[in-house]
Amino acid sequence: MKNEPEILYEDAHLVVLHKPAGLLSVPDRLDADLPSVRSWGMRKYSDFMIVHRLDKDTSGVMVAARSADVHSFLNEAFSSRNVTKTYFALVHGVPQADQLTIDQPIRSTAHGALMAIDPRGKTATTHVEVIHKYRGYTWVKLLPETGRTHQLRVHLAYLGNPIVADELYGDGKGFFVSAIKRKFNMPQDQEERPLLGRLALHAYSLQIPHPADGIIMEFTAELPKDLRATLQQLDKWAS
Repeated sequence: MKNEPEILYEDAHLVVLHKPAGLLSVPDRLDADLPSVRSWGMRKYSDFMIVHRLDKDTSGVMVAARSADVHSFLNEAFSSRNVTKTYFALVHGVPQADQLTIDQPIRSTAHGALMAIDPRGKTATTHVEVIHKYRGYTWVKLLPETGRTHQLRVHLAYLGNPIVADELYGDGKGFFVSAIKRKFNMPQDQEERPLLGRLALHAYSLQIPHPADGIIMEFTAELPKDLRATLQQLDKWAS
């Protein structure tokens, strides 16, 4: 597997990974042969159980259990909200406030793969903090209290600030330097490629109780190269 996870921490109880963008968390239902974190882990460890998922194009921290007991323990920690997750995202536009909380229920739609704000849905809460405002874009920190499918993507789209390159809840277009650099020129025989072509969402840190002693441990996954390069260009041309 070329696009393998990076092991951030491991012991007899659990494995903490940095999942790269483009890698599934679990096998695809229609094509089980596609690479995934689960298939990678099951080849590497005698016991490997996914505790939570990240979308395919989201990078960042994931934790997996190495026994059924640990899997149950961590599942309970997530369901009881005894974990702290921090994400970063690049969104279109500028949110209406530098700090705000989105408390809107989410429910699956008739399309199956899509989620939507719906009063009949499950409770979902996301705290948003503006880190840096650029011309046409904003870098934000996200603290979800709940873990609904596509929660961050749906909530930010609800604000009117969809995540860059979100194919489901935004325009799906990547980040192009020409969008921020005046007098940007490309040779006529070349087509500009996006500097960032995938969902601009990164699971930066995760705090969980360790199953052996309950002590809170924090793990971080540094920003990948594509996000760092995007922020560098924004700092240079759109601050």
